[in-house]
Amino acid sequence: MTDAVLTVRELRVRTRGDAPLALVDGVDIDVGLGETVALVGESGSGKTMAARSVLRLLPANVELTAGGLSAVGTDVLAADGPALRGLRGGRVGMIFQDPMANFNPVLPVGRQVTEPVRIRQRMSKRAGDKLAAEVLGHVGIPDPERRCREYPHQFSGGMLQRAMIAMALVNRPSLVIADEPTTALDATLQVKIVKLLRLLQSEINAGILVITHDLGLVAELADRASVMYAGRIMETGRVGELFARPLHPYTRALLDSRPEGRTGADVRAIPGEPATPATRPGGCAFHPRCRLRVERPAADQARCVDEVPVLRLVALPGTTGTTGSTPSSSLAACHFATEMLTVGHLAQPRADHVPPDPDSAPVVTVAGVSKRFVTKSAWSGRRTGVTQAVDDVSFTLGHGESLGLVGESGSGKSTLGRMMVRLIEPDTGGITVHAQDASPVTGQQFRRTVQWVHQDPYGSLNPKMTIRRLITEVLARYRLASGSRAARVTELLGLVGLPPDLAERYPHQLSGGQRQRVAIARALAVEPRVLVLDEPLSALDVSIQAQVITLLRRLRADLGLSYVLISHDLNVVRTICDRVAVMCEGRLVEVGTVDDIYDRPQHPYTKTLLSAMLNVDPEDRAVPASPVTSTARS
Repeated sequence: MTDAVLTVRELRVRTRGDAPLALVDGVDIDVGLGETVALVGESGSGKTMAARSVLRLLPANVELTAGGLSAVGTDVLAADGPALRGLRGGRVGMIFQDPMANFNPVLPVGRQVTEPVRIRQRMSKRAGDKLAAEVLGHVGIPDPERRCREYPHQFSGGMLQRAMIAMALVNRPSLVIADEPTTALDATLQVKIVKLLRLLQSEINAGILVITHDLGLVAELADRASVMYAGRIMETGRVGELFARPLHPYTRALLDSRPEGRTGADVRAIPGEPATPATRPGGCAFHPRCRLRVERPAADQARCVDEVPVLRLVALPGTTGTTGSTPSSSLAACHFATEMLTVGHLAQPRADHVPPDPDSAPVVTVAGVSKRFVTKSAWSGRRTGVTQAVDDVSFTLGHGESLGLVGESGSGKSTLGRMMVRLIEPDTGGITVHAQDASPVTGQQFRRTVQWVHQDPYGSLNPKMTIRRLITEVLARYRLASGSRAARVTELLGLVGLPPDLAERYPHQLSGGQRQRVAIARALAVEPRVLVLDEPLSALDVSIQAQVITLLRRLRADLGLSYVLISHDLNVVRTICDRVAVMCEGRLVEVGTVDDIYDRPQHPYTKTLLSAMLNVDPEDRAVPASPVTSTARS
């Protein structure tokens, strides 16, 4: 590759010990100057471990081997301490996934942003402060002279991510590694980060390696992409070709499970759970979840089970050439890759959805609700500020209806949700939950009628309790199923699609999707009529998101539940909800059906949110491409 800034060959990362596990197994990566390459896959696929190997930022209990590993002209495998320090933060910048966890909480942000420069050259405090303000202003942080003296907890998530990008680029590196740079950010912030990365790349002509599970980010930002599963590359190629004509069943399944631009019935979940290093099967790692395999003759199925497919060149129709450097060609690790070109979308059973009756009596009535929070000085006790989190909000929720509450972080949607389940009380207005006879529900019956599903199931489940005990605790609290609680636990697990033997496990032994299903099972234990779901899919991979979307739609149809879905992901909301309520600065600015909001938005803020949705179509990018200079850096 001409002007290559990263070349990786046969990268392998294994745990140490008597029974080593292969975390990364034979991965090749190439990134050129001015090029953006995405490494995409689900959690546990090994993509972050592969990216950290470039700078040898690995835990002590793993060992790294490779046929070749060169970053910006440096042999990383042979590099000593000073050579590695020259790469880290110098010629190679790193954008970490969680900026709050990677910034030192007791140092000003500006000092940390300029640290890669200060450790390489002498710089006065005044010069350091000037440089910090300059780079923070360059990445779009307002009032940078003041902000550079503030601490990480005083920054919003979006601003802290911008500061992380500034720190990675302050030395004008030739290679930037961005690990999940937009995870958990609002749609508008995601677009701003994509635009910022494009702009900065055009200025310094750096190569970028993006690590992500977000297909929308791949389509918006990347030139080429490699799809990882269970530590191996399944497919690699130019983004346009990969999205239009996927050659591996896993790539096709990922694209079919995405929620972008689809209704819930069109989202196709991948069956089963992603393979881990400990559970990776023999042969093709994806074969237990592959629908294409089960439709093939027995001899072909056996080949998938027994023989590991080799990543090989697959010439696409209308292309020429037989080498990996051919612009219009892709590599795929599938025994039947050429046949994928003729395979349509793989069908699956769909959960039927009965639209709610618009004339039915409401289950929840929210009338003129407001809530403000007063901040006080810890030293003097004096009031230092007032935040109007929710301001005069009114709406109703019908029986069997799903309402989406959308808006940016800080819009008040989670505060409103917490008031609906009485975790906090409103200052003015009222929230009434109605029984089936339309009478108001109070006391203990209220807790059984409305249930809350937390955003982070891992944080909300007691790590010292088994799943059986976690669910039984709810049944005992409300004196339910007193004579058959073990059977009720099994029934609830089956209701959310989990096997009975999972009841004896602890939360840390479950995947993210399984933990979210357990959280939903606990909420269903009291037989509620309303579920308030706070960002239930934000931390899940796209394939697991599709499974939970399908589950929520089925439970709603089978049990007649009503949902209030709090989310910043407009694509997810469209797959689950009948109506959408848009919140901005504590107020409802627009309420309407899904079709009205998405196809005929009226309020400027709604239009802004919709325009910020990342497309899973490289030909229809939400953020226009920035020109990339071709001149080499001196």
